[in-house]
Amino acid sequence: MIKFEKLAKKDLKTSITPLVIEPNVLIRLKSKITVIRLFGKRQMVDHVYLFLDKPHEFQVECHKLIG
Repeated sequence: MIKFEKLAKKDLKTSITPLVIEPNVLIRLKSKITVIRLFGKRQMVDHVYLFLDKPHEFQVECHKLIG
């Protein structure tokens, strides 16, 4: 889980965040990937912010898969 703070403009360029709600999970990627945003706009990101109802359970499952 994360404590979310408003991202700087330069960080927004390489992150994808929920539109309306404050995220509680951050996934840092090893390398940038291309995502397709609204209206087909492509963006290179290396941080994915999510809001999950059960962030701790998500973290536990991720750790099981990783190692």
